[in-house]
Amino acid sequence: MAKQAASGAATLPAAVFHYYFLIDTMYKRIFYPDNIPGTTPERFGLDYENVYFSSEDGTRLNGWFLPAVNVNPKDAKGTVIHMHSNSGNISSHWHFAGWLPDQGYNVFAFDYRGFGKSRGRAEPKGILEDAVAAINYVRSRTDIDPGKIFIYGQSLGGTLAIAAATLNPEGIKAVVTEAAFYSYSLLADDRRPGEGYGYEQDDIYSAGPYVSKLPVPILIIHGDGDSITPYSQSERLFAEANEPKQLELIKYGRHMDAMTERYGDHFQKKIMALFESALS
Repeated sequence: MAKQAASGAATLPAAVFHYYFLIDTMYKRIFYPDNIPGTTPERFGLDYENVYFSSEDGTRLNGWFLPAVNVNPKDAKGTVIHMHSNSGNISSHWHFAGWLPDQGYNVFAFDYRGFGKSRGRAEPKGILEDAVAAINYVRSRTDIDPGKIFIYGQSLGGTLAIAAATLNPEGIKAVVTEAAFYSYSLLADDRRPGEGYGYEQDDIYSAGPYVSKLPVPILIIHGDGDSITPYSQSERLFAEANEPKQLELIKYGRHMDAMTERYGDHFQKKIMALFESALS
């Protein structure tokens, strides 16, 4: 008996190690963060403030605040929180929302844990907490109107935008998603059917459980040629979302294609129309 107990005790650390190895491998298939410096707003003649704030568990996060052009931040039309995709860092994504200051909107872009200069390790629960914390941070700024907040999320950021806005809706006027996915497990199944990576445990940190409870207008944008996040994911989000809601198809559009030169300002105008409608 003593020999069997000793054997079991010896195998326990190996089993625990194997579990965490599998979890780490699984998350590396979702998140591709880096801290490689890219471009800053300053390079394009835009002012910005480098800030740090904390997530719910104390993880230190990094963000950039870009004030609206030619107007005090408090007098801006609103403040847009940009939530980026699952790779890189804010320096490689902020430009997707970099046109908004010229339209009279402040922009707050930030990195989730494990991305850029943010501390911690990327994982679904913590990243959703980071998105909620970003809303809290923006709302706490005394130089903006906390009742005029918008969220624009792309890919992973679109999923987080829906969940975070539902969990923390005060002051949020509208949400825009582009190439968002419904849930981690559904995305994994779309990419590699039947392989079952066990993402179901993380679905509670994705858009699926929240989209039907989102209390503000939503504009969903997606390309039908998206090979990374299938268009069907946004169709499902749209089907479960409450009115008022809009689904904008990017004909032959690829992943996160809406803000590229290929479509000019077509989708920018769609976003502006939603924001103006929400403000009125």
